[in-house]
Amino acid sequence: MPTLELKPTHKAVVAYYEALAKFEKLGVKHEGAVASAFEDLLEHCARLTGRVLIPKYSLITVSVETVKAVKALPALK
Repeated sequence: MPTLELKPTHKAVVAYYEALAKFEKLGVKHEGAVASAFEDLLEHCARLTGRVLIPKYSLITVSVETVKAVKALPALK
């Protein structure tokens, strides 16, 4: 099994911390907001070790939730 040798200067790690810094500037601190930055880092690390991540949400789940959110919006006048 390949080992992962990440360093703080690795491009994916730098991008992760840059994304966190952007969220901090915006005052965003909840886990849900920074999940995408962590997912990007995790996917990169998985590729380096020959692994594939299975997405948490399927396209169908996201589509259904989007329809629910749109239906909950007030009607346009």
